[in-house]
Amino acid sequence: MIFSENRQTEQKYPPIIDDDKVYYLLLHLAVPSLFTSNLSKHINIAKQAASNLNIKLSTLTILTDSNVGPNSIRYLFRFPYYRRNDEFAARFADTFLMIASVTFGVFLDDEYDVSVFRVPANLIKNRESVFLGELVQIDKARSRMDRIAEFSSETLIGSAGQFSAEAIEAAWRFTPLLLKNESFHRAYRFLKTSQDNFFVWDGEIEDVIDKAQTTAKTSSQQSRFENALQDSFKAIEAILGDPPRDDEKFFKKIESIGLDPHEEFGIEGKPIHQLIRDMSNARDKKAAHGSTPNREITLGELLEYQNCARLIVLQASQFEISGKGKPAA
Repeated sequence: MIFSENRQTEQKYPPIIDDDKVYYLLLHLAVPSLFTSNLSKHINIAKQAASNLNIKLSTLTILTDSNVGPNSIRYLFRFPYYRRNDEFAARFADTFLMIASVTFGVFLDDEYDVSVFRVPANLIKNRESVFLGELVQIDKARSRMDRIAEFSSETLIGSAGQFSAEAIEAAWRFTPLLLKNESFHRAYRFLKTSQDNFFVWDGEIEDVIDKAQTTAKTSSQQSRFENALQDSFKAIEAILGDPPRDDEKFFKKIESIGLDPHEEFGIEGKPIHQLIRDMSNARDKKAAHGSTPNREITLGELLEYQNCARLIVLQASQFEISGKGKPAA
């Protein structure tokens, strides 16, 4: 099929054949070229992660039309023989973006529902760059049900965050793990959802510590606090399982991901095992049951509990890909 203008779209570029030989453009996130002194190393890490899933990853520069706005280097990937597989392409991209929102921090809109844009392979052939207008023209010429956006495809395709290389490299390394291990996938999903409801950037931690005893000021904020607490604990459960009452068994679970259960962590320097126990109690008493009257959760508690969950999830991920062990879930 050749894109035509029977939908009254503006034809600025030559018609492009839309067939089943395709690439996929990763949306929302650009290559961190401005934040790394070794771009080739970063790309190699991303390519190796994709290769573990039999995916060919490369980069593509998107040029702005009429030199308005900055150009950006973006991640592009394809399957063997340029086969079209929209479902797995979306799962691959969704998983990577989900991990990046944990390793870096919250950057996705709460209700983003598209993570890739399908690009005809004939457009990319022998090219290292394309114009944003070419991609927008492709989307607008597709049937209404096949477009990624009804009105804002230019913004959706062209806008992409650019973050620190270290956080994004970790996300690439963990992506194959999550696509092969559902427990880890659940852990990151829960942790991301927790962060969507409550998140503190590194530069804001001292301010939160100063207001550690502050509780929710509105009913909607209270709901977000409760959800953040529950999802943080569910992230830990996805990795370690439900904490057993027997301390010896519990300690072995924590040790199974390479952590010392007696290592002190957090604002008050509690042992990790105790912090998880406290988190479990807080979840049961303040968030899990609708009949509980006293549901006050403080900023300090949420910061402690969410950071503890993040430690467990990231440590378990690194321990797993190192080949040293498996979570005792």
